[in-house]
Amino acid sequence: MKFTAVIVGLAAVRAIASPVERRQNDVAKCENGSGTKENDTWDYASGKAQCEENCYLSEDDGNGDVCRGYCRNAGHPVPIWMCMGSWPN
Repeated sequence: MKFTAVIVGLAAVRAIASPVERRQNDVAKCENGSGTKENDTWDYASGKAQCEENCYLSEDDGNGDVCRGYCRNAGHPVPIWMCMGSWPN
């Protein structure tokens, strides 16, 4: 009886501690994304963090999966961050 309890306990610990291949909240980078946030800009006050927080688009592959756009510095000399639909190669 004790041996069975130990085996069941070890199996439960292993199931809980097993690594997850991909986190549930990961969003893939856009390959060819588009949407309402594409080409939106954020100034230096809100910065790159606001751009990265809001730059989510739909993939143009027919499925419309959500993807994470690329924030690039489009302003000179003051940084202005722009949401782009694809990541640089």
